[in-house]
Amino acid sequence: MADELPLNCRTPAIAEYDGTTDPIEHLSRFENAALLHRYTDGIKCRVFVTTFARAAQQWFNQLPVGAIGSFQEFRSLFLYQFASSRKLRKIELSLFVVRQKDDEPLKEHLQRFIATALEVPAATQEVKASAFSQWLLDGDLFKSLAKKPVSKFDALLARAAKYINMEEAQAAKKETRGEKCKEIKEEAPSKKPRVDTRDRKSPFQRAFMTVEEKGLVMLPRSWRDAPQRPKSDKFCRFHNDYGHTTEECRHLKNEIERLIQNGYLQEYVCWEKARGTSPYQKKEGEKARKVRASSPERSSREGAKQTSGGKGRIMTSLARESYA
Repeated sequence: MADELPLNCRTPAIAEYDGTTDPIEHLSRFENAALLHRYTDGIKCRVFVTTFARAAQQWFNQLPVGAIGSFQEFRSLFLYQFASSRKLRKIELSLFVVRQKDDEPLKEHLQRFIATALEVPAATQEVKASAFSQWLLDGDLFKSLAKKPVSKFDALLARAAKYINMEEAQAAKKETRGEKCKEIKEEAPSKKPRVDTRDRKSPFQRAFMTVEEKGLVMLPRSWRDAPQRPKSDKFCRFHNDYGHTTEECRHLKNEIERLIQNGYLQEYVCWEKARGTSPYQKKEGEKARKVRASSPERSSREGAKQTSGGKGRIMTSLARESYA
């Protein structure tokens, strides 16, 4: 204990021991460092104390003077004091409980098994090969070992490496396909019915857009209720259904006409003095009279016509393009 420290003496670069980890592992690391630096017995005792912390340091401080006569005594006292912190050594049977989990890649399972095997240094090549093969999932490696068994763990590792490479290649290919499918899905058109926008700037379409934006009429069906599969090539934005186009929708035309009669959508109507009755007026007038014969608004409409001096109203910018 009275050995003098040499001028170039350095403390070993090992972690401090606080009493919570395996004392045998800490002692082994210190003895390896002491052997490297050629510590004498007395220097070992003096330097070993510098690796203590917290509970270990408190234990050493309460030792009576003269309790340690050599490093061998110090070693025995240390191991006895912290015996409860020793790590339980695994036995060969520990290898037989390492099972491959469902959907666990072969590489991850092999890494877990090797980590356990390192804690069982006494396990032979044959024992490790048998234990690893026992709990493999019914995959390609298991079938290969069933057809052509191996007795040495090193030979099993060599074969497993081939199947690990195959699994990783398949996973990479699957991931690539998934990304491509995702890109295609993102680029795919929405399920929302495609609307022909060629005539959207026509007076009729602009009138409908105004009606839709301002909520002047109640739409028969919301976009959430749109049919998932098209029934025909024609789609009506007003009914949100297939069967006829928006331009062909009689219901919508009647609604727009009603709104015009009530003073709405005047920006889309051009008023002229009609000298005679146009072919359009004749054709549409006969249909309108049949539809509106029982309408309560008929009297008001008649009054509106009389107010305008009996002159007919012509939707020149709206009707001529939409009803043509």
